[in-house]
Parts: sequence; structure tokens; C-alpha cells
Amino acid sequence: MARTALTPVNAPGVFASTKAVAAFTAADVANGNSVACTGRELILAKNANATVAKTITIASSVDPYNRTGDKVISIGAAGEVVIINQHDFTGWIQSDGKLYLNAESTDVSLCVIVLPF
Repeated sequence: MARTALTPVNAPGVFASTKAVAAFTAADVANGNSVACTGRELILAKNANATVAKTITIASSVDPYNRTGDKVISIGAAGEVVIINQHDFTGWIQSDGKLYLNAESTDVSLCVIVLPF
């Protein structure tokens, strides 16, 4: 099945007088999520479970040295939000130009913020 695409939020520039609102989307546990990769992404992952930590996995791809290794990040209970910096996407970008995110639970929601240049 196709992964569920996340719609990134563009962060305003340093001189902007407008705001951007972080819009979280429930993780698609069955299919996984994806987001187009520009190298300027910050991924926010929030855990709504009141008592149990959850994980999110960023799927790796083969890097120039033929290495792989998924990144598994624990998100604490009770609404903890973690920030994942994926500005260097070597070894993470997939053949379709996207990052693949896999959450273990529907308690996890995601927001992708694209930083300005």
C-alpha cells in the first residue's frame, strides 16, 4: 500500500510578520508516512498516550559507504513532543525523494516543518 503523505508547514522567514501553525496529523501505523525531502525539514512527533512511551522510526537508505540503519526515537508519555532534525538526508532519502516515517501507535501524531533558506 502507498504511504500516507504528510503536508509540511512552511516556517515563516525571519522578517515575516505572519505566523505558521504546527498542524499535527495522526500517524498511519498500517501504511507508514512519507514527506518530500528538501533537506530543511524538522519533524515533530507527539505522543498522546498518558502513561506509555511510543517510538517513531525513520527508515534508512543505502548511503555512499553502503551503510544502512534505521533511526528509532522514543517519545515519552503524557504529550511529549520530540524534534527530529533531518537536514542531512544522506542515508535517509528514499528512491522517490521522500523520507519514510513509521510510528508504532496511533497515539503518535506528526508535524513536518520546512525551514526557510
